[in-house]
Amino acid sequence: MLPDLKRLVPKFNSLAFERLS
Repeated sequence: MLPDLKRLVPKFNSLAFERLS
């Protein structure tokens, strides 16, 4: 569960950054 969340964090961050741009 922890590894899955760590992998989802970067993906979510990338999406949030693109939406903010």
